[in-house]
Amino acid sequence: MNNLKDYSAKSNFRYWDYLAYEGVRHLENGNIIFKMSMGLSMLNAPFFFLGHIYAKTFGYESHGFSTPYKTAMIVGCLFYFFISLIILRKLLKQLNFSEVTMAFTLFVITFGTNLFFYISIEPAMSHAYNFSLI
Repeated sequence: MNNLKDYSAKSNFRYWDYLAYEGVRHLENGNIIFKMSMGLSMLNAPFFFLGHIYAKTFGYESHGFSTPYKTAMIVGCLFYFFISLIILRKLLKQLNFSEVTMAFTLFVITFGTNLFFYISIEPAMSHAYNFSLI
């Protein structure tokens, strides 16, 4: 189906309700402007495509919001988070910190900041990805 309005009328998926809620601006001429840029989309693209392949292969709805896509986004968030911890550990090791100090630092950053919330509850938000990039 090419028209998402027709598709969402025939399923539980409410794409237009989602757009109205998730930070878009509707212009007078009928166009839509998204308030976010495409950076997170580029980081998530490999995981999204893996989720898409899985959805197509195993018969899930392939509209981008079914379980394989959500699972792929969670895996992507965890991937970038663990990459950032590995890089931070290497940086701390290069600066001659002890193993105890490195472990404590990684523990505090993981569980003592809002990062843990964004990894476990809101993995589609940009916080874990920004931590990895910064």
